[in-house]
Amino acid sequence: MKRVSLVLYLIIALAIIIGLLLMLYLSQKEVVYLSQQLEEINQRETNQLIRQRLYSPAFDQLTKNINASLTKERTLRLALEKKDRLQQELLLNLSHDVRTPLTSIKGYLQLLDESDSETERKHYLANLSERLDRLTLLLDQLFTYMKIEDDDYPLALETIDLKENLVNHFLAYYNSFQDKGMDLDFSLPDQALYIQGDSHLLQRIFENLIKNVLVHGDKKVEISLDEKGFLVIKNDLTHLLSRSVSDLFQRFQQGQSYRQSGASGLGLNIVQSAAKKMGIKMAGDVQEEQFIISLDFSEILFEAESESDGR
Repeated sequence: MKRVSLVLYLIIALAIIIGLLLMLYLSQKEVVYLSQQLEEINQRETNQLIRQRLYSPAFDQLTKNINASLTKERTLRLALEKKDRLQQELLLNLSHDVRTPLTSIKGYLQLLDESDSETERKHYLANLSERLDRLTLLLDQLFTYMKIEDDDYPLALETIDLKENLVNHFLAYYNSFQDKGMDLDFSLPDQALYIQGDSHLLQRIFENLIKNVLVHGDKKVEISLDEKGFLVIKNDLTHLLSRSVSDLFQRFQQGQSYRQSGASGLGLNIVQSAAKKMGIKMAGDVQEEQFIISLDFSEILFEAESESDGR
């Protein structure tokens, strides 16, 4: 009886050893299989993830962790590729757009050097100043757009009085509107409206919208803000748009005639990017020879009472 029991124990032990050896063999094959997949994935750009053949809790977890790392690496790679494409596009358009004002500036400098007439020299100096202002605006818009489009752009959130900020920005350009014979018509709520936003980005939004109105607007500008944080800016157009509204929000798509008007071709795109960065919904439209921009601040708006209670 004891001999039978001993044989049985030996058989069980042998079965366990064989099972362990088999598991070790299958595990080694699984590791080799996973390694081969990783090697193939690293040799070429692909969205493929690794697959497993041996199903066990340990290999399940290992596969999940490897695939998570692969997905994260691809996300970072795509972000870097996006930045690289953006930089190449900016450099290409910068070289194209800067060439025109630089050529013009060079021409006026030559005329200025050759002219003996004080009247002509003043005229050339005025034109030089205008071209330099356009070049400064272009460079400022390009670098602003590049910063805002960076996924790592740090938002400096603070409490901002939206109504006061809006009015102050438009009134800062009051003389410019007067010089163009344009009237400002405000429709504002009685109470203050507070948002949680980035004041620098908000400044970029309002200044670019105002400059767009000054370049392309005519006669009257209507600025309407309601208590829910919905802002609408309407302005008459000096001439009908030669491009669709959607094109105006695409970088470098405004065309030569648009740029000759003094615009850099990036203003509205900067507005769109800055608004998106802060969680503001934006839309544009043309109705009855009026250009309309709407901004919905409702997602970042909070009640003035809440603000006063927290003080």
